Amino acid sequence: MEHASGNILIVDTNASDHKRLKSKLNQCGFTVVCVEDGLDAIRVFVEERFDLVLTDLSIPGLNGNLLARYFHNLSEEAFVVAVTATPWLANDAFDLVIAKPYEAKFMADAITYCGTHDVSRLEPVERPGYQPKA
Repeated sequence: MEHASGNILIVDTNASDHKRLKSKLNQCGFTVVCVEDGLDAIRVFVEERFDLVLTDLSIPGLNGNLLARYFHNLSEEAFVVAVTATPWLANDAFDLVIAKPYEAKFMADAITYCGTHDVSRLEPVERPGYQPKA
């Protein structure tokens, strides 16, 4: 497996899920911060720079749909992924939606691939009806 680097924010109340994923991503060379609350996620996002945000939809404070909109309004470069057992509830502000359950190795491999390959030629994700605030 290729090693990559970057900062990842995981927002999920399931401690065992994010601890397992954090461990796998750390092995791949990523720096990972985990929070369990939407308001903590905003605070951490403002204080640090993140290349990727992985968030569940059902979290206290602010739900994942609101977080995705907030992160995109704050940073045009933010890549926000919904990681949820209810993917049909994700709004159009997400760049990608991944259904739970997933294998930590799958997630780590996908993130590592994006971090070590030129993915700039990939087509941007269409988010119909979503316009970040200027």
